[in-house]
Amino acid sequence: ISPDIILIDGREYEISKKIIEKNPNAIVIIDAGNNRDDVKELCLLADYVVCSKVFAEDVSGIKVTNIESLNAIMDNLEKQFLTKVVITLESDGSCYRGSDNSIRVIPSINVKANDTTGAGDIFHGAFAYFIGNKYPLREAIRYSSITAAISVTRIGARFSIPDLKEVLE
Repeated sequence: ISPDIILIDGREYEISKKIIEKNPNAIVIIDAGNNRDDVKELCLLADYVVCSKVFAEDVSGIKVTNIESLNAIMDNLEKQFLTKVVITLESDGSCYRGSDNSIRVIPSINVKANDTTGAGDIFHGAFAYFIGNKYPLREAIRYSSITAAISVTRIGARFSIPDLKEVLE
């Protein structure tokens, strides 16, 4: 197969690296959650590093306290990984660097959570879908957040994933 997009989480370093190397034209997204050397090495091969707040703080050595700290963290991660970075900020949403070089925060959707099982994976899967379908980065993050928010209002993981029409509405 020749995938257009590859979503990895760094848990299977060797196979992830081989798949990336065999598919040089694919868009690579890494769900970076653990501050390990092999995960950071895979980040160097990714087009998008979508990482947790904990990963961002651990790797940069900077705590998220305000927009200035987010800017410093983003500078640090972008210099290390030489790629686009998205940081998920738990209940505070997600952030990325805009085309004007400023930090943009997309707030989370306020919902009553019934079951958060799989919400992070659903966010990352949705992100891969929207990036793969050429949505602008801001919209990909926003729709991924909406997808995950809808999913936590339901019980379970796989069966909680909303369809595209529901997300876009």
